[in-house]
Amino acid sequence: MDIVIRDKKLRRDYQRPDWHQPAVVRAFDALLSVLAAAATHDDVVALQQFRIHALAGDRAGLLAAHLSANQRAIIALRSDAGGPDVEIIEVVDYH
Repeated sequence: MDIVIRDKKLRRDYQRPDWHQPAVVRAFDALLSVLAAAATHDDVVALQQFRIHALAGDRAGLLAAHLSANQRAIIALRSDAGGPDVEIIEVVDYH
């Protein structure tokens, strides 16, 4: 799948190895790897190691992927022709 990091700050910071806590960096790298290897959107939703779940309310239509005890990657699955299949919206602290 094609992956795009939407947030300009995250896209810039991700280039540095110290952009976040080491465990979050490792988990984010692993998430990007498995997202890239996923063949379908169903494969993404089935990724149990990241406890991916649908969000509600003002984030309806988005998914959250568990990176650490309190860090989540917010992602969107797209099916636009020619566009990215997965967008990383942001990494947020849930607590």
